[in-house]
Amino acid sequence: MPLDTDIFALIDRVNHLPVLNGNSVRQIFQSPLQQVADTGNPYIKILTADVDEASAVQHLELRIPVESAPSSQALLILTLRAGRGVPIDEVRRRYGVAARVEMPRAEAPTGTPTYEIYEFPWGRLNFGYRTIDNQLREVIFDKK
Repeated sequence: MPLDTDIFALIDRVNHLPVLNGNSVRQIFQSPLQQVADTGNPYIKILTADVDEASAVQHLELRIPVESAPSSQALLILTLRAGRGVPIDEVRRRYGVAARVEMPRAEAPTGTPTYEIYEFPWGRLNFGYRTIDNQLREVIFDKK
């Protein structure tokens, strides 16, 4: 299957995955995943990949709980490629009003995104954007 280059097509494909794991993410993004040696947290395994330049996604990070973890939630963080500007208004048109908005704290580094968070039966979908240009920068899937 060819690589999806449209961010919303990628989001839809990830949304329909029954489970987030290395195999399912590798198939969608067609990128080899590398395991981070020291995650700093004994309860999670982190896999990362740089994605083909044809994709709107530049980098991905998949956090998977290990078997002994108290939580079974997986987290997928997609960093979008610079210059592929997807306006946050386009996200709002597609998904409606966010359940909540999280602004960066005062002590956060410059450029920290604002997140619009959408709730679904399967978990949360977070869209991170910078208010300076209102362009989408990150998409985070927080699966139950």
